[in-house]
Amino acid sequence: QEKIIKLKEAVALTQEYTNEIISELDVTNEEVTIARDYADAIIRTVRGPVLVLNINLRIISANESFYTTFKVPPDDTENRLLYDLGDKQWDIPSLRVLLEEILPEKNTIEDFVVEQDFKDIGQKTMLLNARTLQQGPNKTSLILLAIEDITENKKAEKALRESGELFRTANEKMTTLSEELQTRNEEVT
Repeated sequence: QEKIIKLKEAVALTQEYTNEIISELDVTNEEVTIARDYADAIIRTVRGPVLVLNINLRIISANESFYTTFKVPPDDTENRLLYDLGDKQWDIPSLRVLLEEILPEKNTIEDFVVEQDFKDIGQKTMLLNARTLQQGPNKTSLILLAIEDITENKKAEKALRESGELFRTANEKMTTLSEELQTRNEEVT
């Protein structure tokens, strides 16, 4: 009888301890959900294209701007290797260097320029920012990849350079003509 009482007390203590652990896990799960929702809201709010990759360079998620800019549906994006995306259009040698060599050593990359001709959207010049972060209690590595399309800026810079060169050439010709005209005026005089 005494053993049964002690056994019931042990079971009650174990149940109480189990309930405490379950309660703590519920709180932790809620905190994780809140943190995940917060991070997801930030990524979805950013205007520019953003990808979240796992350490094996598989796409965990992307924001709406990525899908719109690069004309790819979520079903063909998420859980795919980045390099396989869009019929391997993302298999860009300089992007491989960034993600496989530079980022693992530096953990943060800013203003890395990548150029690529995409089948559906044409030639693009992109400015990439990448950051490695650790997530969760297991410190799972993730990569945030932000993409800024600077194609139009590059075109405008090129047009400005070209117009500057045209202006210089025209100015040189005008100077030469002015000198020739002055020489002829002197001859006439």
